[in-house]
Amino acid sequence: DYVHHLMKENMMAAASGGGGGVGGDVRSVGGGSTTVGGGATYANVPYDFYPVRQRYGILSIFISTGQLFLLVVMMILCGVAPIDVNPTVGPFPDALSEWGGKNPYLILVGKQWWRKFTAPFLQVGVVQLLVNVAVQLETGAFFEREWGSWRWLFLYLSGAAGGMLASLIMDPDTVSVTSSAAVMGLFGAKLSE
Repeated sequence: DYVHHLMKENMMAAASGGGGGVGGDVRSVGGGSTTVGGGATYANVPYDFYPVRQRYGILSIFISTGQLFLLVVMMILCGVAPIDVNPTVGPFPDALSEWGGKNPYLILVGKQWWRKFTAPFLQVGVVQLLVNVAVQLETGAFFEREWGSWRWLFLYLSGAAGGMLASLIMDPDTVSVTSSAAVMGLFGAKLSE
């Protein structure tokens, strides 16, 4: 089994003074401690490890940084809407549409299907940015480390596309973004796992 293989590889590498295992890295997630050496063998190691494929969630960090950058630039160039227009402290809705947000008329009539790939990277305002980025950097990065970057990106974009489709059907008269749907797509994938 994959977990046992990773644990065995990492224990051998740690005992010989090397780095992580070949197929991935095993990180401790429990409060127990594990020592290697002094006669300790693989069978004596408690099962408080969780296998991950990579050390960092690179795409989670990159996308979160990009979302922060886009929101700051959008607010500088387009201004900040009053609280009664955008209660999340962000730009005007027309700015979101201009920058690639979900605009049902432009998607369906104007054939701008590319918006389903740009809307997940925009944020409505500072409040949404803080919540989404916190989830992306904590849980989303862990999922990326567990699944690998390419699988994570596929699931992230699939969640965004599904959220876009649902939003087009259920709320066809508003301009919005689907960054929260992309994050919820990750949770849906984890739940189905």
